[in-house]
Amino acid sequence: MKCKTIQKKCIKYTLSIAFLMILFIAFYVWIDQKQEEKSFALEENVIAGTPQEVPEDLSYSTLFVEEGYEIGICGTPSIEQEHLVCYLTNVTSNQIWIKAKIYDEQENLIGQTGMIKAGNYVEKIKLNSSLESQNIQIKIIAYEPETYQSRGNVSFKIAVH
Repeated sequence: MKCKTIQKKCIKYTLSIAFLMILFIAFYVWIDQKQEEKSFALEENVIAGTPQEVPEDLSYSTLFVEEGYEIGICGTPSIEQEHLVCYLTNVTSNQIWIKAKIYDEQENLIGQTGMIKAGNYVEKIKLNSSLESQNIQIKIIAYEPETYQSRGNVSFKIAVH
């Protein structure tokens, strides 16, 4: 009789632990999903079209990326009131969406855009911290619009004014 009572308590204890583990896993998956949704949010400050009047000293040009798409960006961007002025453009002919991440020399993320659809651009990217150096790394990530599957990325280091 005593053995059955102990067995029942063990079963209840095991089921309770299993239930708590399932709750923990479900919570972790939910948090991870929310983070992913946030990372694929559309950029709020987009401008339709392509930049028309970019200051010449910013050296705006179009780059052809090996994975088969083009981006427009300034080769010598500037800092203006905690924003990186770079005219990041997702060229109209692209079949992808892009996102930019800005890193300082210590590889700390200091700014990023939301997703930019083809045929749109952002003039400035908000920086989360002040720039201690004049050198940054910009990483452009391309995604399939429907699946958010990565279509590759390109990174480059540049000096800012």
